[in-house]
Amino acid sequence: MGFLRRLFGGEPACEDRFWRTTELKLADLTSRIVRDADPGPRLLVYHFEETGERLQAALEGRQVSFERLRQPATDALAGLGTRAARSDVVLLASEELPPEVASGLGESRQSSGSPGRVHLAEHFPVSSRDREVLNLTGVLPAGSRFFCYAALDEPWLAPALDSRVLELLGRMGLEEDAPIEHPILAKAARRVQAAIEGKLRGPGLAARSCEEWMRANLAQV
Repeated sequence: MGFLRRLFGGEPACEDRFWRTTELKLADLTSRIVRDADPGPRLLVYHFEETGERLQAALEGRQVSFERLRQPATDALAGLGTRAARSDVVLLASEELPPEVASGLGESRQSSGSPGRVHLAEHFPVSSRDREVLNLTGVLPAGSRFFCYAALDEPWLAPALDSRVLELLGRMGLEEDAPIEHPILAKAARRVQAAIEGKLRGPGLAARSCEEWMRANLAQV
């Protein structure tokens, strides 16, 4: 079923939000979780260990209760609605997703209950890891929404942003700390991910941070 969903273009949409700096992104992301009063599970996913540490520090600073979910089984993810009642948000590293969930083959475990929200705190330099997170739609309640966050100063994105894109953003007249939601920027980010993936040879070396990953896997970038 996961294969058919991908084949016919049914992957869940990810609502892209961009900020000028990583600090602004983390601050706004934390505030959104604090303000979120809707029922249903709230899952905060990250790709790099360094990001996870920064997220935990930010949540603790705002006195947000959270649970760090470690090496969850598929059934544990399907039961996030129950866990959400015990904490404001559940944190998960993308590399710890069960293989059947990451591959989109866990749809038969989709849980009932109120739709959840998945906040992907950062994009991976190549889109395949992002798609694994989006496959959580197979185990979360129907109608769950996905939000993807990025900052213009992140190591995978900043060096490749076209000057015309930056000029467009400047003309939009947004406040410095306001999130940017624009399809042109989202498409530009996807193109950057595709370009990086085209330069990789093999699956890529693991790293603690995005900057370290870029140095280890793309010395020429």
